[in-house]
Amino acid sequence: MSSIVVIGSGNIATCFGKAFHKAGVSIRAVCSQTPLHANVLANELSSKAVSSFFQLPIDADFYLLAIKDSAIKDVSDKLNVNGIVLHCSGITSIDVLNNHQNFGVIWPVQTITKNHQLQKNELPLCVEGNNKTITNKIQDLANQISTQVTVMNFEQRKYAHLAAVISNNLSNHLFDMAANILNEHHLPFEILHSIISETARKVQHSLPAEVQTGPAKRNDTGTLKQHLELLKDYPDYAKIYEAISASIINQNK
Repeated sequence: MSSIVVIGSGNIATCFGKAFHKAGVSIRAVCSQTPLHANVLANELSSKAVSSFFQLPIDADFYLLAIKDSAIKDVSDKLNVNGIVLHCSGITSIDVLNNHQNFGVIWPVQTITKNHQLQKNELPLCVEGNNKTITNKIQDLANQISTQVTVMNFEQRKYAHLAAVISNNLSNHLFDMAANILNEHHLPFEILHSIISETARKVQHSLPAEVQTGPAKRNDTGTLKQHLELLKDYPDYAKIYEAISASIINQNK
């Protein structure tokens, strides 16, 4: 049975910790600079909480750096351990861990929150190791908590991360724009729930370009002008609307 040390206590640390614990992986320790958070997560994972790297067991199979991207290299440089050191970043090179003999990446292509326990089919994982043997070991580990594991190098992972941000974070901002417009005109955001769900459902089975609809797809200049007129009091929104509409029109030329 594999063993893991979780470094971090935030959303990704909690998600991975719970998933691996449920899969029967031994969580040897949870390390966080916030002792209270480490204790809470360690209790959930039947593990022990530590607040210092010097207290970590050095013989675990994997060390999961579930921390903010900017801290990965600094924390990695402070670790003196024998196992495979992993970070969970989509946009950070594997090479920041090269002070260790064996290292790699396990990155979730998913929006992660502490309170939502993801199922195996809801957690696509991208993995990479510093050599083929290590990649295979990371892949075996990832297969225990995911049915969608993809091996990819850093160059590929950067573009996957960009695509994920566009699909999730930027689209969510568009939802927020729509919610603000509706709220200011005393309309409920709930009226959009069905169309949002249907759009998401369609792209599960077809390419987005194949199911694109709307005035920009039709190059309906009259409707586009009316919308921009409605957005005259929302200049930032108007710029976004105009730019995305132009992109749709250009794609369909």
